Amino acid sequence: MIELLVPSPPADPNPLALKAMKPSGLRQTLVEAYGSMRLDWRRGRQIQGQALREARHLGSSERRFAGDLLTFLVRHHRTIVTLVEQAGLSESATTKQLNLVRVLAALLLRGGGRPIDGPEFDYQAVTDPVHTLTGWARGRERAEILGVCASLPQWLADELALRDDAPELAGALNQRAPLVLRSNRAEVPTIEGTRPTEYAARGLVLEKRIDVNALPELRDGRLEVMDEGSQLVAEICMPQPGERILDLCAGALGKSLALAALAEDQAPITAFDVRRDAIRRGLKRAQRCGFRSIRPGNPKGGYDLVLIDAPCTGTGALRRRPWSRWSMTAREAAAFPKQQLEIAMRGAEHLKPGGRLIYATCSIRSSENGGVVDALRATRSDLSLVPLGEVIGADWAERIGADGVLTLEPHRHGTDGFYAAVLRRDG
Repeated sequence: MIELLVPSPPADPNPLALKAMKPSGLRQTLVEAYGSMRLDWRRGRQIQGQALREARHLGSSERRFAGDLLTFLVRHHRTIVTLVEQAGLSESATTKQLNLVRVLAALLLRGGGRPIDGPEFDYQAVTDPVHTLTGWARGRERAEILGVCASLPQWLADELALRDDAPELAGALNQRAPLVLRSNRAEVPTIEGTRPTEYAARGLVLEKRIDVNALPELRDGRLEVMDEGSQLVAEICMPQPGERILDLCAGALGKSLALAALAEDQAPITAFDVRRDAIRRGLKRAQRCGFRSIRPGNPKGGYDLVLIDAPCTGTGALRRRPWSRWSMTAREAAAFPKQQLEIAMRGAEHLKPGGRLIYATCSIRSSENGGVVDALRATRSDLSLVPLGEVIGADWAERIGADGVLTLEPHRHGTDGFYAAVLRRDG
């Protein structure tokens, strides 16, 4: 398991990592940004972005490297913390020294050489992490080993450790997520440096690093950025022209836009979210795409289709949001199913007889997924689960589903982790 999870240094040194191993403006930026993020993980992304914008002394390649290194450090934070502990750093080390050594450890794992001018520690314990953590792991429980080697919060590691494929799933959550685009038109444009998505009908995966915001197809509304798993949630909704649609947790309208595209802008969509600022941002996107069917507002009357993209722990999207693994407590995670059930029940109240309710999350936790759907059905006897095979066909459902629902996982599908169940109201 350890070999599958622990990052190892590349065979060839990285020139920028080597540069940051000695005192420099690059090293100082890394240490200061990391120290600030540690104080407020919830704002980690914003703190990192601000630190890099203010580092005007860095060239573009250094700034890009710094961003990648900080994201790597956040992603593998618990692993690096443990490696540094095993490397014999003095217990009297100051917070500033501790921050520096953790940055140096991350640099070692990214191709840096021996540190110059820093606190004394056994840097070879970091450069051979498999050996170091194999020794550390003797006599420890599987869940703790998973948590440290996969760099997960213990509350999540405890849950994942019950799965046979836990190392593969946890390892996939530590990979860089691909950037995926979605076409607003049935005819997907050809973009150099992209390939079609494996599962989603209108998706393109970027195969090289480019400035996606410079794409004319994105600026004129033909394309949107959207993970393939999120696209598939919209696709199984099967929106039809003329249907009344409610997007109950609309956020910045990502799925509302996808539904409008699939329904050819011919299905009125009510977009509701308590985050009004997110709705406002989404409306600008809708205007750019030329969609007129999306209207913000409170739900009124009955709907043919209710989509509930429920607030969740986001554990299926840790590849894309590494800071979130350290910003949520076990208590906060445990509170989600109750909140999700309350939202699902409100959504069911607005469903017409014969209408469809799609309950979805970007979580890989069963308590937020099937557990909520089971509780909803126990409360609403007029809701029936529609097997995914009846919605999209048996062959297709076998590829992207399990037990009659959409079940996407990064180690099996290459997408973010997503869950979606289709329910129909009797009558």
